[in-house]
Amino acid sequence: MNSSIRRQAILDFLDEKEEVSTDFLAKNLKVSRPTIYRDLSILEVEGYLKKTTNGAIKINDFLIEKDGYFSTGLKVDLDEKKAVAKKALEFIKSGETVIIDAGSINYLLAREINKSNLININIITSNVITQVALVQHKSKYVRVFATGGLIKDGCASAAGDFSENLLNAMIADKVFLTTKGIDLNGNLTEYDHGECIMKKRFLEKSKIKILLTQSQKFGKVGIYNVANLSDFDAVITDSRINRQPEFLNLIKEMKINLIIAKL
Repeated sequence: MNSSIRRQAILDFLDEKEEVSTDFLAKNLKVSRPTIYRDLSILEVEGYLKKTTNGAIKINDFLIEKDGYFSTGLKVDLDEKKAVAKKALEFIKSGETVIIDAGSINYLLAREINKSNLININIITSNVITQVALVQHKSKYVRVFATGGLIKDGCASAAGDFSENLLNAMIADKVFLTTKGIDLNGNLTEYDHGECIMKKRFLEKSKIKILLTQSQKFGKVGIYNVANLSDFDAVITDSRINRQPEFLNLIKEMKINLIIAKL
């Protein structure tokens, strides 16, 4: 395996995992640790990754505080979130304006957008880490609109009057919304009031409304009510929703398009 193929393999591993160790890379690529270290040094200079003590993380992942709220949330139900994000990408078309909110699934959706061939799309998002991820898209025809506003500790998302003022002048084809929980009546809930207000505004400014959530969120309840499942055109979740017949029946009764992403 020549050096260029090996370095691309390193980047492919980074796309699949949150981070990779030098030992893992050396074992899987069948080369010495010093060889891997040199590869990582070159890729770091080229801007593809950030070296750590024992390996590397993707450059945009470096912005995620390793023990912070966003990082912790990203690792929970990661396989389910990745499956939902990949399925959500199928619903974005070139030429559209879309809103993706501050959830970790939407950060993973941003990474899927970066790997796609989408062109001439406008993306509105309130999450700083997602914004940085999106500006790394290979096409210059992907435009990112940062809502601005007060950035809350830990979750790296912005809210407030600045954010709402930008939204006043815009309309989106679709919104991809996440939630902290969905109760038995189909109410979407949040724990943060600012997040609740932003999500309501995102829904108001979008023609088509799509909920992205891992199945474990069904049955959990937050403090603030955002919306109801009946407000959405579609719900994308993972296949473990089949273990929750009460919510399957609720979605069916509301005649909402349910899309199940296979793990």
